[in-house]
Amino acid sequence: MTAVAITSPIIRSDTLPQLRRLVEKLPALREFFGDVLEVILVLDACCVQGELRWRVGARKNPAARTYLHETIVSGVVVAIAPAFLEAEIQEHIGDIAEEEGVPAERVREEWEQFRVLIRFYDPSSSTPPRDYVDPEDADYIQVLEQASGDFVYTSDPHFTEMGARVMPAGLDRVLRAYARSTTVILTVKLGSGFAMVVGGHMIYGLAILVADFVRKLPPFLKVLLGAAAAIALLHPDSRKRIIQFTQKLLQNVRVGVSSALSSEGIRSLVDEASLAASSRKAIMDALPLKKGSRLVT
Repeated sequence: MTAVAITSPIIRSDTLPQLRRLVEKLPALREFFGDVLEVILVLDACCVQGELRWRVGARKNPAARTYLHETIVSGVVVAIAPAFLEAEIQEHIGDIAEEEGVPAERVREEWEQFRVLIRFYDPSSSTPPRDYVDPEDADYIQVLEQASGDFVYTSDPHFTEMGARVMPAGLDRVLRAYARSTTVILTVKLGSGFAMVVGGHMIYGLAILVADFVRKLPPFLKVLLGAAAAIALLHPDSRKRIIQFTQKLLQNVRVGVSSALSSEGIRSLVDEASLAASSRKAIMDALPLKKGSRLVT
């Protein structure tokens, strides 16, 4: 069940929560930024054990993370679990340590680092009794139902047999792709948003300065300035030069835009935008209820 993220992103998805908080301070640009999906996963003990086994056993690079770990840190996935999960993990720490050939304290350290990413939830005992293939799975299914979870993240076939919504295979990779690409696009949008705000203020400020300068001129200088502008526009040679200058300026802008669009950086951004859109659609299609949590609430 453990899937590993190996490739390095352009911008780490860890920054997505900070970007979202920053956007909260720019209410005028909310529509520009749009929304970010949030998927609620109920973590089954077997998937958490798989995470710990990989961390203390197969992982070679200490900085490497599973898809699950990265998506939780990015905020795209909200990981929840019944309080019962802690007892289950504690019960198997010795087994994991023995099977992976590491001290039990090593496993316990990894569990402490991972458990802080989980929101523990105590299901209500008022849920009507029902038949469970495995009674130990009852708490996980109740959390899924009572906490409005989207899927149980598990490889245990009992959950499917009991009719629980189990996360489709491969969706963790899609969630990771969505988190990474959305971080890149949101970063670019945030930068361009600041550019629009700053650029607008600069143009407005320049216009105010020019208007203020003209307003303070003596009346006879205002007349001379207006006459000079009129002569420049009416005189054929001056008008021709103004038109040629404008055409050259526009041509330079077109060349600059064309050059920028052919650059590797822009092509990469186009790819990220496409990946963000396609991964978002795949997630929305998989969710039991199509939803998105507002980027700014």
